[in-house]
Amino acid sequence: MSLLDQQTLYVVLSVSAAGAAAVFAGIARYAPRIDGPALWSAASLCTVVAFGSGVVSVILPGVDWHVWSLLFNVSFATGPVLLFAGLARFYAGRRFDRAVGWAIALAVAATVAFTWAWPSTAARVGVLSAIVAAAYGGGAAVAWLEPRGPGRIIARILALTFITDALATLGRALMILFDPRSYSFESPDLAHINSLVWIANTVLSGVALPLMTLAVAVRLMASLQAARQRAEASEAQFRELAASAGVGILVTDAAGVCTYANPRWEEIAGLPPGATLGDGWRQAFLPEDVPAVQAAWRDAVRGEGPPVHTFRIRRPNGELRWARARPVALRSPDGRQNRYLATVEDITSLRHSYERIRELAQRLETVREDERRSVAHALHEGIAQDLVAATLDLNRLRSQTANDSPLRTACDEVARAIDKCIRDLRELTNSLRPGMLVHLPLVTAVSQYARQFSERAGLHIEVSEASPTPRLNDATRLVFFRAVQEALMNVARHARATRVAIRLLPEPGRMTLTVDDDGIGVADRDLDKANALGLLGVQERFAALGGGLVMSANEPRGTRFSVHLPLEHE
Repeated sequence: MSLLDQQTLYVVLSVSAAGAAAVFAGIARYAPRIDGPALWSAASLCTVVAFGSGVVSVILPGVDWHVWSLLFNVSFATGPVLLFAGLARFYAGRRFDRAVGWAIALAVAATVAFTWAWPSTAARVGVLSAIVAAAYGGGAAVAWLEPRGPGRIIARILALTFITDALATLGRALMILFDPRSYSFESPDLAHINSLVWIANTVLSGVALPLMTLAVAVRLMASLQAARQRAEASEAQFRELAASAGVGILVTDAAGVCTYANPRWEEIAGLPPGATLGDGWRQAFLPEDVPAVQAAWRDAVRGEGPPVHTFRIRRPNGELRWARARPVALRSPDGRQNRYLATVEDITSLRHSYERIRELAQRLETVREDERRSVAHALHEGIAQDLVAATLDLNRLRSQTANDSPLRTACDEVARAIDKCIRDLRELTNSLRPGMLVHLPLVTAVSQYARQFSERAGLHIEVSEASPTPRLNDATRLVFFRAVQEALMNVARHARATRVAIRLLPEPGRMTLTVDDDGIGVADRDLDKANALGLLGVQERFAALGGGLVMSANEPRGTRFSVHLPLEHE
């Protein structure tokens, strides 16, 4: 009597194959870079289909024999070939893909042909068993050829398992070919041997499943170890490059905890090695700059904000340093921002040089104003007085000549020329040193200048103040007046405007002046143009006094020129 009846045998094999399919499908899902498990899962599903059709044929004997036999045999032949394909992918890559494709096609074609055309069931089953044995043998061969490494022992054991399975299947094929009665379960002795072969196949498959799973685990561990080694090598290379970099480098995690700082940063901050790690890097900045530093870091996290930030660093010895930082977000392979890197430059010398240049520029401006005052005084007290004296002498000469005398006519022409010279000289003197600033408030002086300028330039200019302007010293009034002169000159030259509005906006501790026009418009970037020297001069004069210049576009058209100055100096 057989060890297992046919129905029970098919159910056991179907359940074991379904479990294997689920295991390999899970491996393929969570380890997609490992080639092979997906094909192993497909091979197990073919086995499920094969033995499932056998169970159906036993339960429902009325099913057409050709239908379930074809389904059983095609699935039974395709499964081992897919298993071989998976082993070839796992151990040899994709080099055998074309051969595997042909093997599957030939196996299916041979199985279909024998199922439908061959009259001998024994011959059909024998050929099918030979196909399965060949597939198992091929799988054993590719596993045996695994090179030295952590997975070689498992591969050799797996190869021996498949060789044993192939020999058992091949023995069953030979037994059927030499004694066709052995395929029938009606002969107790032969059915007993047949059942033993099936049981051996099942046991060997049960041994192969954990071995294949273990092989995948070893492969994953080797892959992770190789990836870790590459990461460590990359990290070491980064640290070597960072250590020799001429700029400070900080790396933090997503929470802002510093994980690396190169020696140059520690030198800039004056901190001992390791003191920057964790939250120590925040302690390097001047306390009043910490909120700006944190805001800049948050902007880097969101990918917003300016690319460059300037901060002050207070060294442990009290020395103040200026630093310029460029924070960037670093992304993981899946695109997530997981680290942040900032390059930091020590710009203290550059800052001192810039401040020195600004001081020199302010001194130069002071010298220029003194020179203008001196020239204006010389023109007013010298040439202007001489012209007035010449006018008086000319009038006396003119009164001594007849009305129709050519000499009187010549005197009239000379008198008109002298009057024009006096007017031009007075205008030049006012441009060099506005006399109206000496006795008039700023808003009144600006109004008078705007009225004179509008007559020459053909512009409609309005001057207003939001509230009474406080008393300003001469230097402050002069710098605002020069700003108005430069702004109106630029409007006349470049803006193609028709209307201009000048507003003085006094605030507590601050004075702002705006000039709005309805021209073609400019912006801050226009300050960088080569022909913007006048505007740059205004910008430097206000910056030297703690103020600034901002140019922006108006809506729907035009430009706003705005200067501001703190009034602590008053």
